[in-house]
Amino acid sequence: MEYNIDLHEMDAMARRIRSAAERLNRLGAKFPSLVDNSHNMLAVAKVMEMNISDLLHENAEAV
Repeated sequence: MEYNIDLHEMDAMARRIRSAAERLNRLGAKFPSLVDNSHNMLAVAKVMEMNISDLLHENAEAV
């Protein structure tokens, strides 16, 4: 089964997630649990960015 995936859109979305987590971190500086959760979100966003980047590079090499 073939899937039509827009990797560039996924990359942009991962960057928006990272940006939102960074903003939550700044806004919630006085709420330790929010800061902890935003750090977790940042870690997940970083992994997503790395995974998508790998796929983008694989796609570029295949073309």
